[in-house]
Amino acid sequence: PLERDAAVCETAEVREALAQLVTDHAAGADLCVVGEKGCGKSVLVQRFASLLGLRTLPMQMYQDMSARDLTLRRTTTTTASGASESTWEYSPLVRACLEGHVAVLDNID
Repeated sequence: PLERDAAVCETAEVREALAQLVTDHAAGADLCVVGEKGCGKSVLVQRFASLLGLRTLPMQMYQDMSARDLTLRRTTTTTASGASESTWEYSPLVRACLEGHVAVLDNID
């Protein structure tokens, strides 16, 4: 049985969904949680990750995303001399894949 989280109001449906996610994950399946806005998808995924000791890495999606936007993002750092320097780093989606975390892709329409 799944342990309860006092911060989350778990209905029978939520417990059933969590159990199915854990079972599918244990079987090696890739998972995708889909539902209407505000129905609790993110909370469900956070709870799932917490049960398995995994981190969630959120990534905001938008209509005009390119393939590069899905895999890389530009960041600006300050060097020791005070100059700004642009660098590229992996997106949360790629980091989740490489590091074994859970990617949460928000606002997919």
